[in-house]
Amino acid sequence: MAIPASGYWLMVGSTLYPPKNTEELRRLHEKIEESETDSLKKSCLYYYLLKDFKADGKFAMDAAIPEQFCQLISGFYALDHLQFEVAFPFLTCGSLT
Repeated sequence: MAIPASGYWLMVGSTLYPPKNTEELRRLHEKIEESETDSLKKSCLYYYLLKDFKADGKFAMDAAIPEQFCQLISGFYALDHLQFEVAFPFLTCGSLT
């Protein structure tokens, strides 16, 4: 996954995602924090990462991530995990238009 970050790409691929241990998770967190992207985009990245730990819902509310962003990220997450039937409703909901 490549994330646009103010004119350059933060590469999050096989070397950083998914993190295989706590050290790799720490490095991924550092890369996100070091990026020159705004706080909403960083929160969206954390929301995506927390989906792996089933801890995304509370974070989304605490970080005030707009619902349509959560819908879109949930759709991307489902696609990334080959859950096409789960992804479809997220990616076709009316709030994304």
